[in-house]
Amino acid sequence: MRIVEKYLSENKSIRLRGYLFEPQGIQTKAWTPEKRPAVLILPGGYYMYCSQREADPVAVSFVQKGYQAFILEYSCGKESEYPTPLLEVSEAVSCIKENADDFLVDTENITLAGFSAGGHLALTYGSSFFREEFQEISAKTEEQLAVSKIIAAYPVANLKALYERTKDVVDAEGKVGEMFTTYETRRDPIALLDQKMPKTFLFTTLEDKLIPASDTVEYVKKAAEKGIDIEFHLFHNGNHGLSTGDDLANYGRDYPERVGKWMDLAFSWLEEELKNSVKV
Repeated sequence: MRIVEKYLSENKSIRLRGYLFEPQGIQTKAWTPEKRPAVLILPGGYYMYCSQREADPVAVSFVQKGYQAFILEYSCGKESEYPTPLLEVSEAVSCIKENADDFLVDTENITLAGFSAGGHLALTYGSSFFREEFQEISAKTEEQLAVSKIIAAYPVANLKALYERTKDVVDAEGKVGEMFTTYETRRDPIALLDQKMPKTFLFTTLEDKLIPASDTVEYVKKAAEKGIDIEFHLFHNGNHGLSTGDDLANYGRDYPERVGKWMDLAFSWLEEELKNSVKV
């Protein structure tokens, strides 16, 4: 196992960390693929911080399934104004691709996995990277920007609904970063839905009081109406922010263990997509 770090800003505030499996010895190289699928993890935190609970525990889970796992610590607070976090995701994706030989990454199989605000970031990026206007501001090509799949856990998928609920209190309470203090369609996943976006997996819970399940259900409904390839799971129990739904992410907290099954469902979904594309 090798841990790598890449700083994507001059002041080293934007960090990309990777947990990489490296085959050692002739025998290992003979039975394992030279390059592996990758996941780029976008933790939540309402754009005020990047939650550690939605970072390393997720990376560990993906590494155990054979993925090269990366975590992006993107801009938060006042620095999270549109399009800064999206551009940082673009830098992370292109960095992984540019270093694919060193990182042993299959560039055709890179998944974005976002949680809460990170889910908003993943869904917004997934509906933006193929658009000419985003390619212009990122100064990158679609090939450099493209990801193959998206996973969004209890995401802010309907920004307008969130904005209407919080617009009168966000400035006073300072509970969300700049990305969420203004409404524009270009930063709203549900407004950006497009058939060109990658295949997408979402889950949330009915007991989520922070981001109501109805927001995600509306997103899924509109995605289905547009013919977008999407898989959605709605669990009854579970509060917001359960991450991997296990003790690693929730030690000391009461949580319904059944919600952790979402990761088995996600890996099964990913495996279906990978089985005909993994290079051996």
